[in-house]
Amino acid sequence: MIDSLPAFAPRRPSRAAARAFSCLLGVLAGLLPLAFPALAPAEPDTPYIESAPPTGWHLFTRPSRKNPADQWAYVQELVQSDSLRKATRQATALRLFWPDSPEAPQAQLLAARLLDRRGYPRDAFDAYQLLLENYPESCDYMAICGDQLRLANNVYTSRLATCWGLFPGFSAPERSIPLYQNLLTNAPEGPSAPEAAFRIGLAHQANYHYPEAIDAFFQVINRFPESSFAADAALEQARCHIALADDAPFDARARDAAIAACDFVLSSRAAEIRRAPVETARRRLLDLREAAAYERCLYYDKTLKDSAAALLEYKMFAALYPASDHLPAVQARIARLQPQADASAPTP
Repeated sequence: MIDSLPAFAPRRPSRAAARAFSCLLGVLAGLLPLAFPALAPAEPDTPYIESAPPTGWHLFTRPSRKNPADQWAYVQELVQSDSLRKATRQATALRLFWPDSPEAPQAQLLAARLLDRRGYPRDAFDAYQLLLENYPESCDYMAICGDQLRLANNVYTSRLATCWGLFPGFSAPERSIPLYQNLLTNAPEGPSAPEAAFRIGLAHQANYHYPEAIDAFFQVINRFPESSFAADAALEQARCHIALADDAPFDARARDAAIAACDFVLSSRAAEIRRAPVETARRRLLDLREAAAYERCLYYDKTLKDSAAALLEYKMFAALYPASDHLPAVQARIARLQPQADASAPTP
């Protein structure tokens, strides 16, 4: 009886049931990482994608690696091997081709320091300027401004056209003016601003651009009166006014402005400067003003023979210069011209 029973055969699930079971397994597999994050499979590293627009084509400045992380490691290898020129170029390439990468600010800072170390102060200043303009939050801003001031001073004092010690070359302090102006823009109230403004004035003064130098020195006096450069700025401003007065000996306004500048520096900064040169220059200018006033009297009296105008000029001279050596002659002319003026005056 038992032997006559058929053998047991399991039923195969239908296709619909198999499909539903597969869908259920897929849903569970998708929910498992959300419920247990530790069980989620590790995602493969994605390559860095630059979000900034292309910087154009560069013939001699191209990165040697395919991504910024490898490029930065390569730059550091070049620095360790003392290949500073190539390291500078490759650091610049990193910033050019991946400007938004985390390594870009470090590369730009390194490029600036390498240019400084290699003796290129103007290029190093520009590299620091690019760092401040594009990555101000990734560096010590005021420290970089201090480095820029040192580089600008280097440009100010360096000489051009030197030839192996045979020719001393020539100074060109005007090349530093744009650098100091950039410093004043970067940190108008920073610790480097007073010296930058003062050296702008010195550079203009060295090139005999006295009006521009006076404006720069006035900026130091007005904006930074408590700085250590304010007294020197007041003194140099007076020297510029004196130079302008000497260049135009018949310009009464230039002479009066120079006397006023001397009075200002003697009254406000007397304890911080050498008084003797300023006092000597002021006395000479006062003597010139007195001589010009007496010449004006003689011009109306002897040349134009205008007794009324001459009498007015003589009286003005006597009032302004009571201690003058010309006072006896002036009083004698007043005594002679006064009766003529009284006789010619209309009767009421």
